[in-house]
Amino acid sequence: MAAYCIPVGTFHAGWDGEVIGGSRGEYAVQSQEGGAPISGTTLFCFMARLPGSSEQGLEQEAITNKGSIFACDGHAVYDSYVADLVNEGNWKSFANTQQFVKVWKHVLGHAVYKAYDWTVKVDPDTVFLPARLKVHLESLRPPADKPIYIKNCAVYNGFLGAIEIVSRVAMESFAAGYLDCQRTMPGRAGEDGWLKGCLDAVGAGYMTDVNILKSPNDPECTDGNRVAFHPHKVIGEWSACWATATRSGSDRFRLPR
Repeated sequence: MAAYCIPVGTFHAGWDGEVIGGSRGEYAVQSQEGGAPISGTTLFCFMARLPGSSEQGLEQEAITNKGSIFACDGHAVYDSYVADLVNEGNWKSFANTQQFVKVWKHVLGHAVYKAYDWTVKVDPDTVFLPARLKVHLESLRPPADKPIYIKNCAVYNGFLGAIEIVSRVAMESFAAGYLDCQRTMPGRAGEDGWLKGCLDAVGAGYMTDVNILKSPNDPECTDGNRVAFHPHKVIGEWSACWATATRSGSDRFRLPR
């Protein structure tokens, strides 16, 4: 039986109508059991910050504290771009998809992610503790060599952009398919929704740990089980949250069994 591509909405003589290709929806990946191989926990972390904005001050605060992405196994900082404010009916938000697609193109082009088990995008106003994330990933027991992204909270679609966590295999699938996603998914809202949709489309599955972010707008920093606290847009608030979260070595905790 031969298989080939034709434009959507067209037909070909002899074709019975069966579609054997195309993207898929989201699906859950189960934790690996027993002695089966699981993913490692090395982290390549990056942030995109707007030049000349307050985000550069937050970046410098993270550098000073050797925190956030600068405590990962590898890290990079990329310039971001001004997003348009979109008003559609009762919905009002920044449509930042295309701006962040440019950032992701830089990440894919540099290809540093290939040397690490996970790629983590972190917003500048997120207080992020990489040591905690490694413990959470160990607890999830993600299967090795599977394309996976991590749902980080229990609101909306579970994948919010304050912190985005993608396995190396999923990054490879994303690299192979993001141009098709850009062509077919123009994106009128946030980058996180677009990225999740593209990861779903290229065959990545998800695992869930709601305690990574917990709530996208709950900046309380005393919860020792959380990986990221968001938002902290003022330098003093960011540094105070970092100090609280890391006090007495609380960033080197172990999840309860």
